[in-house]
Amino acid sequence: MKINLEIEFILNDNVKITKKHILLLQQIKTDKSISKAAKNLNISYKNAWDSLDEISKASEYNLFSNTSRKEGSKLSAFSEDILKKYEEFCNFKAKLNDDFTYKLSAQNKIKAKIVEIKNEKNYINLTCKCGDDLIKANISVAALTELNLKLFDEVILIAKINFIELENNKENSFNAIIQNIDIKDELIYFTLNFNNQIIKAIGKKNKLCKNYSINDVIQFQIPAKKIIVSL
Repeated sequence: MKINLEIEFILNDNVKITKKHILLLQQIKTDKSISKAAKNLNISYKNAWDSLDEISKASEYNLFSNTSRKEGSKLSAFSEDILKKYEEFCNFKAKLNDDFTYKLSAQNKIKAKIVEIKNEKNYINLTCKCGDDLIKANISVAALTELNLKLFDEVILIAKINFIELENNKENSFNAIIQNIDIKDELIYFTLNFNNQIIKAIGKKNKLCKNYSINDVIQFQIPAKKIIVSL
């Protein structure tokens, strides 16, 4: 999964500078020729010219500072500024996607042993032991059958990073030692040591009760219904 954002520079109600115009300007900057740029982008010269002409007529600024054959097509300061803003936007989108992908896809895997299997009304409640801690995990009856889970089986408990809740003392709450802290804007990425196993967690600066340092103890919770059980 990823975030798909695109940028438009709105000149007026009818004319917008879109990604296709920006790609054309980028290519013209490289080729110093509208015709060469059009050819390299696999569009007709007329298509390229009409697109640029529409923008030129709607804007109070010129797209080119020079169009002589000797020097070729040179972008104006206005066009260069558009390209700069577009590059900044692309960098922002890339960072947003990196953070989003990491948050959604990063998984914590905890090795544990089943010490209790309890049949509830609509699900199975597993109690698994990790070190001296007992972790609850809710799975379906079908999952129990499919995995053929039994008492004292060793299992892997999987929880996505965004399901780990920090500074929470509800059921399935445990203490861990902070091994690393990585701060990115308003988010803090924690690497935790939980019974000699690594746990990744994310917290928001303005939501945490205190400032943490490496080797501090922090409490985290994994909701039982958010845990996936695997062998």
